Amino acid sequence: MKKNKLKNISAKILITQFFLLLAFFSCNLNNNLIENTLKSSFWGIDTIYYRNQGNYFNMFNYMSNNMLFFEKEKIILPGILPSEENAFNWSKKGEWALIESEGDVPYYILINSQNEVFNGSHKIWFYKDEKNKLLKMVLFSDKLYMVASKSLLNYDQNIRKINELVKITEKKE
Repeated sequence: MKKNKLKNISAKILITQFFLLLAFFSCNLNNNLIENTLKSSFWGIDTIYYRNQGNYFNMFNYMSNNMLFFEKEKIILPGILPSEENAFNWSKKGEWALIESEGDVPYYILINSQNEVFNGSHKIWFYKDEKNKLLKMVLFSDKLYMVASKSLLNYDQNIRKINELVKITEKKE
């Protein structure tokens, strides 16, 4: 009788450990999918609002409305034309990190830069633009709302990956 109870307890412990390990690797796979999607890629900015002051496209230098993510969490941010209205430090360099969250969205991206527009923690999620066959990324915080399209991505060949990105970053109810 005691041996059966011990076997049952051992089996339950083993099953619990298995599911904990599976959950751990699942989270790591999700992080890796997002990080690999960001790394070594160009994101063309479609829309950007800073402190609710309208679309800031007129601030960007021509052909530099791209964000470039690199290995080792380095980032190149858009170059911005200085003016009387935007006398901030517009550094184009920075670092980034992906952070898991228990909030309304599962992930945040932390950008460390002297560029005031992008510096800070922003909610991040992805969605499909099926009409134009593009993967879109949204960064959202109290000061920034930005939508960007991933450049040089074959939508049809990567549809599984795109669907997974959308699923793992969707807002929680």
